[in-house]
Amino acid sequence: MMFTDSDWATSVDTRCSHGYYVIMFACAAIAHRSKSHKSVMLSSAVAEYYEASEGYRELAYIRGILKDFNGAECPSTPTFIDNQACIAMAKMPVFSEEQKHIPIRVCHLCECCSNKMVELRPIGTRFEVADIGTKALQEPAFVMLRNVLLALTTFSDLQGM
Repeated sequence: MMFTDSDWATSVDTRCSHGYYVIMFACAAIAHRSKSHKSVMLSSAVAEYYEASEGYRELAYIRGILKDFNGAECPSTPTFIDNQACIAMAKMPVFSEEQKHIPIRVCHLCECCSNKMVELRPIGTRFEVADIGTKALQEPAFVMLRNVLLALTTFSDLQGM
């Protein structure tokens, strides 16, 4: 499973967003990235979309390794995103006039959805594990999400809280 998140234009100097993704396998984090975006995003949905696309590039690499090991395609990877507009854009078969500002390389997300590589799922902000890489959290929220990343608790246990 994968979690992706991005803030929107929080850098005071550059107005660039900061994104984070984490890829989990067997209930533990196996890959992650926390990085400022290189350009200014025009909306929070675009910032989320960009970060999800970055995560899918890493996920495609990991899925390729797993395919080499077991010789079969992996099932769709559940991907949790806390932005409904981002999920809607990714599931659109064609870009609209309002989305032409999104760089073409980010369209990889749409391709991943149409190829059934990933299954996008909405998630409430409280359970967005990727929040740990994009913002300062209060101690209880930080500890709860950290425990998921360290496999001290499972994501399904987290949702039951």
